[in-house]
Amino acid sequence: MAWPGDVLLGNQMVTLRVFASVPSKKNSLRPRRGGGLMNDKTVAAQIDALAWMLSKEWKPRPTLDRCEVRARFFVNALRADDDNAYTVLQDCLVKAGVVRNDNRACIPAHAVSSEEIRGIEYFEVDIIPLEKLKTKAIRLRDRGF
Repeated sequence: MAWPGDVLLGNQMVTLRVFASVPSKKNSLRPRRGGGLMNDKTVAAQIDALAWMLSKEWKPRPTLDRCEVRARFFVNALRADDDNAYTVLQDCLVKAGVVRNDNRACIPAHAVSSEEIRGIEYFEVDIIPLEKLKTKAIRLRDRGF
């Protein structure tokens, strides 16, 4: 589903719809015995399940090197943090094989929104493939620095 004003420039946009809520990674962190923090096992299992659902929706398409991501979360209460949900979604997209990495080079643009609904929570993700940048690394020494 394209948003108003979209110009796709020949790239095929794909919308993935998953009927599940996105767990919170930030709120489930627990201290480790040896130091540091770890996620609760139930949250890790939920994240693995989301990644599996996304991979079933995405396959047999290839893993993307660069794309734009637009996520819409349909939730029962607007108390959840959109940034946290999007961070979990990015991790799931990498695990599912949709995008190669979740850094800015692979996902240079994203948009996140949420809407309150009654009923089953779900989310939609628009994946818009982008052309791989053809840049050449220039050493500072070559520039006179």
